[in-house]
Amino acid sequence: MFAEKHVQYFMGKAKRVLGLAKTQREGADKLEALGHELEAKADEIKTEIQQDKRK
Repeated sequence: MFAEKHVQYFMGKAKRVLGLAKTQREGADKLEALGHELEAKADEIKTEIQQDKRK
């Protein structure tokens, strides 16, 4: 009985940790995508500035 409760407790902890890890990965993926979008926008602005300087 005692061992069964400990097993259930640790299984619950393991599921929680795995869920948190998945959430962290999803968040990191979203941040990476946002970073790529920001880099692209910065490149666009840089190109516009260079074109304006040439005029």
